[in-house]
Amino acid sequence: MTAEPDALGNDVPSPLSIRSKQEIIAELEPLSHQPGFIYAFATVLRRDLYFDPRKAAEINWRERLSCQELSLLAGLMLKVKLTIEFPTEEDCASQIEKIDALFRELHDAYNAPTFEALKRTAMASLAEKGPPVISDAVELDASDGNARYPTRQLRPYEH
Repeated sequence: MTAEPDALGNDVPSPLSIRSKQEIIAELEPLSHQPGFIYAFATVLRRDLYFDPRKAAEINWRERLSCQELSLLAGLMLKVKLTIEFPTEEDCASQIEKIDALFRELHDAYNAPTFEALKRTAMASLAEKGPPVISDAVELDASDGNARYPTRQLRPYEH
């Protein structure tokens, strides 16, 4: 999958390079049937579901799998007889890395239609109305009358 930088410099997958949801899930299934996968699954469960409540505000929840995603993995894993043989640390780490990569890709596949619709809407609005005009204004602090940092105000479109 190729990525293109967006206006903020973040890598965003190109819509042409996004695989279908079915293709990604089809790749998750054999991964979940690998020997010792249950240990990688247990590690992901512990990593993504358990946390120190005092640090909840610091957690980036987008980096964790949801209960629905973990249920999908469990369902795929249970389609075949479980093996409880221990994987090597490298195999377990590789399985976890692959889980994370495939779910990031699955998120992109689910989000792509929405982002494309937003992009089309924004482009149509720009074509019709032109870009918004931004003017700088200085805000005065009521307590001492001193000027504060500039704020940005959007001028409404004229119809």
